[in-house]
Amino acid sequence: MSSVNKKALSETDIISKYIIPAIKQAGLDDMTHLAASPAFINLSLKEPRILDLVFAQSTGTANQANSSMVAIGNWLIPVPPLKEQNRIIEKLQVMLRTCDALTKSIKVEGGLQSKLADSVQLLN
Repeated sequence: MSSVNKKALSETDIISKYIIPAIKQAGLDDMTHLAASPAFINLSLKEPRILDLVFAQSTGTANQANSSMVAIGNWLIPVPPLKEQNRIIEKLQVMLRTCDALTKSIKVEGGLQSKLADSVQLLN
C-alpha cells in the first residue's frame, strides 16, 4: 500500500483499509465485546451516583433534569463485555425480586406485630 496517497484517504478508507485489518490480525474481530445491552444501559443510568451527576449538571427547576446533549455525550459509562452485562442484569433481577419479597414480608410481619400489640392492650 505504499503507492496509496494516505493524505487523500477518507475516514471510511482508513477504517476499512487499516483499522479493521489490524483488529482482525489482533484476533479482536469478534465485536460482540463492544455491544451494549439496552437493559444494562438503562440500569446504569438509574444508578444513584449517575442520577446525582445528572441533577448536579441540570438546568431548570423542580426536578426537571434538562441536561444538555453535549454534557450527556461527554459522560463515560464503563461497559463490560456483553456476556458480563447479561450476567449482571440477571443477578440484579434476582436480588431485586428478593428485596421485593423481603419488603412484602416486613409489611406482613409489621401488620401482625401491630395486631399483637393491639391484643395486648385489650388485655390490660
